[in-house]
Amino acid sequence: FVRGFSWPPHDFIFCTQLAPWLCPNQTDVDRPTLFWDVTLPLSTAHHMGEHSTLVALNASILAQDGVWPSAARVDIVVHGGVFRSIWQPVQVWANDSRRVRVGDILHGVYTFFQLPMSDIEYDVVVRAHPAARRTLQKGRERRLKQVRDRGYVGSWSGWVRGDLLGKASQWW
Repeated sequence: FVRGFSWPPHDFIFCTQLAPWLCPNQTDVDRPTLFWDVTLPLSTAHHMGEHSTLVALNASILAQDGVWPSAARVDIVVHGGVFRSIWQPVQVWANDSRRVRVGDILHGVYTFFQLPMSDIEYDVVVRAHPAARRTLQKGRERRLKQVRDRGYVGSWSGWVRGDLLGKASQWW
């Protein structure tokens, strides 16, 4: 983080700001703030600690406000091409308070990408992008391998939205 930076900000601001954990690293774009494959449970997430070491994401980070000013709901809009027309915004509600936390937002993203794809979604995506069929197959193979290797529950073998991400499933 930048020296002198504080979260939440103390000055009056005119727009909503994301918590630093949810944004790309503004001082070094080659060093992400958060290391997380959004197709895997949040328990696998890490952040960059002191001396460039990876540290497991802890409860104090997850409990921080996700946006400033704080809000009881955050809508995440998918801007990617055809997806904008078939996916509604992800609505993230505050879990146990009136404030959406970093953990609530990350959990909302994970949950969104775990949703099964409908036949209509599949057809729209494959028609718009024929190469997406191969990405989906590779994504599903990768997900099922992770399920087996890590012993995760929920080895549903159909298509899920996260399969469309292919190798681009890292949080950034």
